[in-house]
Amino acid sequence: MIVSRRLASSSSSLLHQSWRSGGGASALQARHVKKLLQVILTEPVDRLGEAGDIVKVSAGYARNYLCPQLKAMPAIEKYVNLVKQNLKFFPPTVAKEDEEQAERQKQDKIQRRDIERMLHRFDTRGLVLYKIIKDPTTLRFPVTARDLVPEVARQLQIEVVERHFDLPEPLTQLGHFQVPIRLPPDLPLPGGKRTMFLKVRIRRKNYLHDRVYLPPKYPNGAPPSKKPKD
Repeated sequence: MIVSRRLASSSSSLLHQSWRSGGGASALQARHVKKLLQVILTEPVDRLGEAGDIVKVSAGYARNYLCPQLKAMPAIEKYVNLVKQNLKFFPPTVAKEDEEQAERQKQDKIQRRDIERMLHRFDTRGLVLYKIIKDPTTLRFPVTARDLVPEVARQLQIEVVERHFDLPEPLTQLGHFQVPIRLPPDLPLPGGKRTMFLKVRIRRKNYLHDRVYLPPKYPNGAPPSKKPKD
């Protein structure tokens, strides 16, 4: 709700005048009399009403809390018209509980979208690992779940931990593998699948000392000589 500070100060002065003005009662009697003032709310106030409602409150509550914080204005004609006109262009904000609920729904939607993206990447993409071998098919260093965690983060941009992979034994051979992924049981998987797998392809790293395992290009050791054309 947009109300100028000058308007708030003028309303505060009106409240002081209405507080000091009274009937023929003495000052001692006026001290014990609780004076009520009519104010119009500029925004929802707990236990009072919604924006635009005209309510009666104590003068001290209006002077010390409502008007300084621009939550209400004295219910005189010019302020009532101003507040109602402003409410047409600037509707009151939702309650705090509604804002928290909307924020929770927004966070849940973002989390659900991230999970769907993660499952889609697991379903359509895989890892390619290049490892050193000690013979034509056996790896020098087996691949464990700990080795898969940084590769998943680097190649698939997914943050996982070791317990997410059901890998009882390390991978020791070259080839294609499917590693089961542990996911919450209530998580819907794409395509109606019951289990999600991480596709892993292990290939040989082309180091110089691995070239001995490459099949020779020329079995006889030298390229065949070309016959001269006649």
